[in-house]
Amino acid sequence: MAPSEETQDAKGVLDLAARVAGHLLSNPANAAAVKVLLENVDPASAPDLARLLLRKNPDLTQSALAALPAIANAAIRFFDTLLLELKDNLPGGILAAFVEDTAAELDAKAFRRMAWNGVWLLNEVFPILHARMNEDPEEGNDGGE
Repeated sequence: MAPSEETQDAKGVLDLAARVAGHLLSNPANAAAVKVLLENVDPASAPDLARLLLRKNPDLTQSALAALPAIANAAIRFFDTLLLELKDNLPGGILAAFVEDTAAELDAKAFRRMAWNGVWLLNEVFPILHARMNEDPEEGNDGGE
């Protein structure tokens, strides 16, 4: 898979992950192993992992906080691309059925808690984000575009 013009200059951890994944997933046995991993994601362990990553080592916590803009930009671009791929490659009826099935499997209590925490956080930081998002992109860092 040839890198897009946008990613040719990228040499970070996600570039490495994409190159390694592209190579590994070209092998059917590796692709099957990834499928097994994806089938065994255990959401109940996610809170413990988040706490471990943020509490176990103060230096790691500082590094994680410093990396949040890059992580957020990566997540935004990842999910934007994922949504565009779904929109472009799944007919409306199939996409609607997929969303209905997926929504039925979501942990509603955890989703509501995340949504409320997100609303609280957005209320705290929205004025800052709103001002930043309305700046002229030529005046500051636009996330690498």
